[in-house]
Amino acid sequence: MGKINIKDRIISKISSIDDEEFLREVESIILSMESTEYKPFILSDEMKRSVKSSMRDIQNGKVLSHEEVVKEAKSWLEKI
Repeated sequence: MGKINIKDRIISKISSIDDEEFLREVESIILSMESTEYKPFILSDEMKRSVKSSMRDIQNGKVLSHEEVVKEAKSWLEKI
């Protein structure tokens, strides 16, 4: 798949997005690529809470194997 096709698909997807916060994040990523200095990705408070919650789940054994996830995903997709 060529670069042009990838760019067209990305542009098409972005054009259909109405979530302003998401669009600002995409813009931030693109602008950071144009910068010559390295800028680390800064997690929002919501992202930090999500990571902490996920880490607690892992510590408490609330995890699924890859096979279990695939099985649940297939079951869920069959219901759609």
